Amino acid sequence: MGRGRTVCLLGVLVIVSAFVLPVTRVSASHWCSPLRVAISPTTGAAGAVTPFAITVTNGIGDSLDISEISVRFSWETNSWSWGTMTIAGYGSDTNTFSKTFASAPGDYYVEITVTGQAVGDYFSGTCGPFNGSLRALADSDGDGVPNATDNCPSVSNPSQADTDHNGVGDACDSSPVGTAGGGIVLLLAIVGIVVMIVVAVVVVARRKPSVPPTSPPMYGTPYQPPYQAPYQPPQQPPQPPQQPLP
Repeated sequence: MGRGRTVCLLGVLVIVSAFVLPVTRVSASHWCSPLRVAISPTTGAAGAVTPFAITVTNGIGDSLDISEISVRFSWETNSWSWGTMTIAGYGSDTNTFSKTFASAPGDYYVEITVTGQAVGDYFSGTCGPFNGSLRALADSDGDGVPNATDNCPSVSNPSQADTDHNGVGDACDSSPVGTAGGGIVLLLAIVGIVVMIVVAVVVVARRKPSVPPTSPPMYGTPYQPPYQAPYQPPQQPPQPPQQPLP
């Protein structure tokens, strides 16, 4: 009887362990440690609406379900949700949302927290925060282009149009056509001159009288007639002088 109870007790323990052991919580550290999070761009014009892209790279072979990405910029007090992701093993995904950069030039930071779970985990975990550095650059005209790269920093010109390619934006250039326009005029003048020359040649060619074709050149030694001495009339003997009549 005692042996039977022992066997029964062991059987119950085996059955219970089959249900209890698999639901033991797995720490999120097994996918957090190799997880990589990046944000871009890291610089931008102060006060400009900027599309920030956050990329999450899965560092394990199992698929990863990201249920929340929380983002907080140091120039703001509240946090923002950057959506969800489902990332295959060793894969990556990117979510992009637009936010207004810090209004004052300077250095700032961002904190990103990722919540999710890997395939096979019964519970989700939270990783982070992942920190990144951001820099807001001066933008005097507020066109979204920093002064350092703005071709017209005193006048708003988001398109940065520069027709003559002289490095000065059309909004600030006193002669936006500039060299490019002069080049076009010169090109048209050259084309006009060439056309006039061609027309003149055609007209002259039409007026030129036709010339009969010349006979083909003779090849070989030309014919030389035999030499003939010039004709010499016969010599008359001298006549004696005549005497005068008496």
